[in-house]
Amino acid sequence: MFRCAFPNTVDTVKCGDPQQPLRGIVTTMFATNEIIGKTVELGANFIVAHEPTFYNHADETKWLSEDPVYRYKRNLLDSHGIVVWRFHDGIHALRPDGVRMGVLQALGWDRYYNANDPFLIELPDPTPLSQLMAHCKKAWTSAS
Repeated sequence: MFRCAFPNTVDTVKCGDPQQPLRGIVTTMFATNEIIGKTVELGANFIVAHEPTFYNHADETKWLSEDPVYRYKRNLLDSHGIVVWRFHDGIHALRPDGVRMGVLQALGWDRYYNANDPFLIELPDPTPLSQLMAHCKKAWTSAS
């Protein structure tokens, strides 16, 4: 299994038995109830999520034990034998950052990436904001 080299990493299994046989993998930014439902529909049992599954950065759940929203989600995962593994720290440690590059690729802007200034993307031509937003919306819609 992938092990993140960071101390106190959040890249850990959040629920489920990682030793069970793998039936399929779903990757997502958020392991929402909708994504869990899709995972069940697909017959998969492993979700790789980027953000927390249980409502806080470290996915601490002791304080949620009586919360009906938490209990519903946890029961949904447990009853379908779904393992959730969070992949956050490791993907951000990649160079270039894995999330940033994924967004740039989805938008068709990866060719504008500059490793010396990774937080800034300079498009070659002036673009009205309305066109830029339309481009982003179209890229997002076709990717989902």
